[in-house]
Amino acid sequence: MSIRRSSRFVCAAVALVVAGGLVGCSATDNSPEGIRDNLTPDLQTTTDRPVDIGNRVSITYDENIRRMWEDFQRAALVDRPSMLSRFPTPY
Repeated sequence: MSIRRSSRFVCAAVALVVAGGLVGCSATDNSPEGIRDNLTPDLQTTTDRPVDIGNRVSITYDENIRRMWEDFQRAALVDRPSMLSRFPTPY
C-alpha cells in the first residue's frame, strides 16, 4: 500500500515539474527597450510594492476608525464611570 502511495506522489511531483516548465517564468518584456521603460516593475514607490501600500492604507483606516470611536466615547462621557460618588468604584 505504501509503495503505491509513494509512486503516486512521485508521479504527481513529476507532473508538477513538467507543468511548471511549460508555463514559463515571466510574462514581462525582457527586451532592452522593455527593461529601460520600467526598471522596477514590482515597485510603485521607492521601496513599496502596490500590495504594501494597500496594506498600509488598510491599517491606517482601521486605526483611525477605532481612535475616532474612542474619542467619541470620551466626548460623550461613556468611557468610564463617574468619579463623583463618595463610595469606591471598582473601575
